[in-house]
Amino acid sequence: MADRKFIESLNIEDNVFELKENSIISYLVQYFAPYTGAGEYEIPAGTRFCMHGPMGEGTMYMHIVGEVDSRLREALLEKEKVAMPQLSTRISGFSFYITMKQMRELPLNFISGSRERCLEIFELLCPDLDTFLKKFGENNGAL
Repeated sequence: MADRKFIESLNIEDNVFELKENSIISYLVQYFAPYTGAGEYEIPAGTRFCMHGPMGEGTMYMHIVGEVDSRLREALLEKEKVAMPQLSTRISGFSFYITMKQMRELPLNFISGSRERCLEIFELLCPDLDTFLKKFGENNGAL
């Protein structure tokens, strides 16, 4: 894993993008308990994100840019209340993440930065296995 100063030098959060259409985005849900859940939700078109940092295995954390739509937060809360009713009063927040494949394929409008820059950052910080194998070869003796 890259060190913090290197990660900060990449100016990851300068890459702001907006969903062009409703898209299924994955999230983590944090509880005031030693538990984190995960799910997916159809996030509305027009929602803006920026990548925040590496999650690993070809995945990056994202932040919503601007005001969080209260309807989106309420919808996620309701979904989690059904999924985990015993922990529903202990939800502390949600974190979104994006895979390298989604960065390549989702219909995104870049407000700042570019898809190419985001993919470069992915490759530097958390390459997926396919990218690693293409770059270094399956039979190079190092695996």
